[in-house]
Amino acid sequence: IYYHFIEARRRTELRIDDFSAWLMGLDDPPQGLIQTLAHLDFYFLSLAELKETLIRVLNCRGKG
Repeated sequence: IYYHFIEARRRTELRIDDFSAWLMGLDDPPQGLIQTLAHLDFYFLSLAELKETLIRVLNCRGKG
């Protein structure tokens, strides 16, 4: 999670996480989910909390 969500924002040209970059590559990118991921404030979360937040966000999107 650290490498793909936090470190990716430093190492990628677009300064986005790997999950969002992957989603943006889909034929019909889920813009709402990409925006939600972009607004996660990981500075105030432990890695375990970030993992749980990502799972919760992705589970909610999968049900809708």
